[in-house]
Order: sequence, then structure tokens, then C-alpha cells
Amino acid sequence: MFANNRLAVATLFGGLVASYICSASDEATSDERRDEAYLRVQRLRAEIDLLRVEMGCERAKPLPLHFANASRHDVHYQVRILVEKLQRLAEEWGQEVVPAPNDDLYDAQQRELSPLLDAAQRRVESLKAAVGVEHVSPPAPHVTGEHVAGEQVTEDELFEAVVAANRQINRLFDAAFAPRDVYRQVTVCVAYASSLLAPFPSATRIPPEPAFEHAKRPTDVFRRLLECYDILHGTCARRRISILEIRAEGPIDSVAPSEVYDLAGLLASQLARLDGLVNHQPTTRCWYTPGRKLPSHVFQRVGLLERQLLELDAHVDDNPQWPNLRLQLP
Repeated sequence: MFANNRLAVATLFGGLVASYICSASDEATSDERRDEAYLRVQRLRAEIDLLRVEMGCERAKPLPLHFANASRHDVHYQVRILVEKLQRLAEEWGQEVVPAPNDDLYDAQQRELSPLLDAAQRRVESLKAAVGVEHVSPPAPHVTGEHVAGEQVTEDELFEAVVAANRQINRLFDAAFAPRDVYRQVTVCVAYASSLLAPFPSATRIPPEPAFEHAKRPTDVFRRLLECYDILHGTCARRRISILEIRAEGPIDSVAPSEVYDLAGLLASQLARLDGLVNHQPTTRCWYTPGRKLPSHVFQRVGLLERQLLELDAHVDDNPQWPNLRLQLP
């Protein structure tokens, strides 16, 4: 399936992962725009919470994950996921399908958050009308309390606010994320890992999958994805390539497929950035729709990805010039 071409499979929302490199003058989101974006995200979170209350859904419990070293790429990716999830929820409520802003994710000049946040706000307003929410309340203390008033918002704080908004939305769907959605997202990771192995002639780009293991749970898949992320982070650290840091700060006892999906998406996003750095051009994206899957199928597919990342790590150790540049990704 994967042989003879550089495969990249579209995500559930139509290819949200992408890579790009920016100039030093365009390196960081300005403090003023970041503060404004943070306030807009907090308002969206408050309004999503109003939808949750009206729909009778439970609030999402925080996962014991710590994020650090978030970049503008990471924030942009998460906001785009937010827009697409809101669109999916609006479709469940019979609302019109509205395409997301057609920004070029590979163009360094097309990374403004405002158009995406505008799109998110429009979808929230549409959902409020459909559900019957007629009032808007200011952000609740549990939302605004994450940032110290009077201090500038950091990229990490903005990123975590958008991640929290995405987790809130997961509870509102009638048709919840399923293992096959996670399987498709992990396949995106496999495709990018295959592309990253392409420059090494002796590499096995698609190794055999490990043996199928029965009775696996989403939690098992989540933990294995964290192990994959640790491998990739270590590889990048040795080459002074900065990527988002993710680590568990407590036991991962129970997660939903939607949370596994989100973690797989974060890994896919980082692999896409590296692919753009190594191969200097976007990989071809195509659709892939798996049939019904069990968590055990996803666990097996993540095992394949783990083998790819270990092989990449070994080849990088043997090739000090990889990826031919020493820079911090935007």
C-alpha cells in the first residue's frame, strides 16, 4: 500500500497536518496579537461551556499531560482542529457545511490566527442558535485563572487554552470519535515517518507490523503514542531541532478514543513539520478510510510507527548531517 511513493494520508478533517519554515523576522507571534488571540479563545471556551451545559454533557476532566515549547505552528494547528471539530458538531445539528478558511499551510505569510478564530466564532454562534442558547456569559474563573492577569500571554498558555477547548468539544458529539478515526490519524503518522526514512537508501520505510495483541484499550494506545513521541523528541533533541514537548505528569488510567485521536494528531503535526524540513516540499495527501477497528488494531498500527521512529533514530545517529540544517522550527 505504501511502497514506491511518499504517502501522506489525510486526517479525519481533510489533511490538517502540514509543515512550514519561516524567516527569523517572522519567528514569533507578537505579544499583542497573542494576548488578543488568548482572550478570543477564552471566550470561545466559555461559549462552548454554555453549549455543554445546555446539552447536558459532563465537563472534560484534564489529563495529566504537560506541554512546553509550543510554537506558532502548534497553535495554528490546534485552532484549525478546533474549527473542524466545531464544523462536525454543527453538521450533527443540521447546520450548513461551511469550508474552513482556505489558508495555505505551507506559506509562511498565511499563519494569522484571526481568520480561523473568526470561523470558529461563526460556528459557535450557529450552534448556539441550533441548540437554543440565547445568552453569553463572560469566561468563568476556572477559565481565566490559567493566566496571571497583567502578564503577557506565552505561546504555551495560548496553546494549552486551545487544547482545552478541543477537549471540551469532544464531549458534545452524538457520534463520538471511534478507534477507526484514531487508526486513520496514526496512519497519517506512518506515512510521514515513511517519507522521513526515504533519504536513507538502506532504511525499511514500512517495516512489518508487530504481532496483534488482543483486548487492548484506548489507554494502552495512548501510552504507546507517548512512547513514540519520546523517541521522536529524543531524535530531534540530538540534532538541535526544537519541537513541542509532551510528558505525562501522573498515571494515565483512563482515556477516550477522542483523546487518543488528539494525541496522534499532535504527533502527526510534528512529523509533518520535520518532513517539510527534510524534503523541502509538501508531501502528497490522499484520502484513506479504514473499516471498523478495535483499539487492538490501533495499538498494532502504533507499534509499526514505533518501529519506524526507532529506525529513523538509528539512521540519524549514523548520519550527523541530518537534516542538513541546524535550526529551530517555527
